[in-house]
Amino acid sequence: MSIITLPPEEWQNQNANCNPLDILKKINDIYKDNDLLFKVIKNDGSIKFLSKKECLSKAYDLAKNIKILSKKSEQIKLFGILSASEESVIFMLANLYLGSHHCICFEELTPSAIASRIDLFKPDYILYRPISKRKAEESVNLINNSNVELVEIDIDSLAYEKKQKVSCEYIRRYAPNDSLFTLFTSGSTGLPKAIVHGVNNYLEYSHFTSKYFFGLEKGSTIYTATDAGWINGHTYAFYGPLLAGAISIINECPLAISLPRFLSKYLCELKVDCFYSSVTLLRIIKSLCKKGQLIKDFYK
Repeated sequence: MSIITLPPEEWQNQNANCNPLDILKKINDIYKDNDLLFKVIKNDGSIKFLSKKECLSKAYDLAKNIKILSKKSEQIKLFGILSASEESVIFMLANLYLGSHHCICFEELTPSAIASRIDLFKPDYILYRPISKRKAEESVNLINNSNVELVEIDIDSLAYEKKQKVSCEYIRRYAPNDSLFTLFTSGSTGLPKAIVHGVNNYLEYSHFTSKYFFGLEKGSTIYTATDAGWINGHTYAFYGPLLAGAISIINECPLAISLPRFLSKYLCELKVDCFYSSVTLLRIIKSLCKKGQLIKDFYK
């Protein structure tokens, strides 16, 4: 059994006459086609640079593929079994084209934990990376009477032509009271709780706090060392940097940055202006450093 508590009715209706931010147009206006949106640290330690043109082209192609599957005119719900990765940012950008309500769930969770979140969110489609195909299938099989469709994100098969013009045409626009995304709590104290975020107020919050607290501006580089499944990952590795015109670093190998030598290497080589992390990670890194030793001392 799940209990859903709705906010007061006046809160729900406050955006009834307020059109959602045209985020795709804003991204298109801030960045030139070849400007970088993301620098992705791959599992093998290599760096992949993703331009606006490549990101939006692949996201639009993924969005079109999903739209072919869906006959719904109202907002659809997409569930991603994804960790911070190239696929996760393309997935989130595709949702902007679709005007869809998305949820990202950690790949590292057990099939039963993923199944409980799918059952609560009730998505129309579940998207996953090829590496997580078996886990996605096992998770869905644990849900009674589930007819949700699985969609694999094959990043290399998504269309991207360097000479092709970037499309900023929505497949469906967000309506005033649409939801933007849902994230779940850890579930360590029982059934995970779903936190739903709206469009306008959340995006304004992301933009303001990214500029005010982190000083992000056009061309800044931020390294947010949290996973895509957490709110900090959504806010300060994706929405906030995009709205500020910054470059965000996505790390597909999170264990590496707990080692001072690797963290120092990436901070220096990727010319990071802002590093944002959990207190837990900082304590681990500090425990591996000698007294008075600086991170930069590990990479010269």
